[in-house]
Amino acid sequence: MERMKHMKLTVTSYNICAGKSYQHYPDKNQAFDPSLTPFFSLVPAAQTLLGIKPQIVGVNEVDYMANRSGHVDMAAELGNMTGLEGVFGKALHLKGPAFGEGSLYGNGLLSQFSLLEKEEYPIENPKRDEKEYYEQRGILRVKLDVAGGITVFVTHLGLSIHERQNGVMLLCRLLDETKGPVILMGDFNMRPWDFLHNPLRDRLTDTALVLGVEPATFPSCSLNYPDCKIDYIYVSKHFKIRSFYAVDSKASDHLPIVAELEL
Repeated sequence: MERMKHMKLTVTSYNICAGKSYQHYPDKNQAFDPSLTPFFSLVPAAQTLLGIKPQIVGVNEVDYMANRSGHVDMAAELGNMTGLEGVFGKALHLKGPAFGEGSLYGNGLLSQFSLLEKEEYPIENPKRDEKEYYEQRGILRVKLDVAGGITVFVTHLGLSIHERQNGVMLLCRLLDETKGPVILMGDFNMRPWDFLHNPLRDRLTDTALVLGVEPATFPSCSLNYPDCKIDYIYVSKHFKIRSFYAVDSKASDHLPIVAELEL
């Protein structure tokens, strides 16, 4: 297992919107054309990541063998395009002619380091309320062969508060069972002041909060974009946080966020 002293890591969390690109949308403060539609291509997201040069990337809204995105393993494909190893973590089965039989959707991890372990954890669905949108959510856990073993969790929490509560409860249980350096990242669908951050902040450090920076990450393309922060990178006490920032890009409807770390 690879061990290094004072190792520097660039970590990115990126909701790639299943490869839907908004690069042809107007720039900030320009008139918006409602007839515009995004196009499917991983190239813009890959180019954005190549500019960042991360060693570890957590990705959300990832297709697996779906018709709409070219029937590819999107995590592996994005890994190939960026020189990283990509692994997919299932959250749900996609249904309908746009997706095709056997297509999946979930999270992914890209890394320059070898994978030692991989687990997928479904988040329990709450009791349904017809007024709210629900979607099966999941957590991807990967252990990387670096610095004695770094455990990375990637998740995309729900739009419903009850979905997010269930997700945070499961994350806390998994974190309490994990030893050694930990990175948790993803689209949490909650603002920095949401009370559901509290149990996570009791266990890990919010890389943006500790530096006093909270750059907005969503949406990437609107008249006054972006206007809210819903994407996060948390780390265990093993890491020193050097910097945190968002990258201006319309390769997806989210901006990628970057934490520069030292271990």
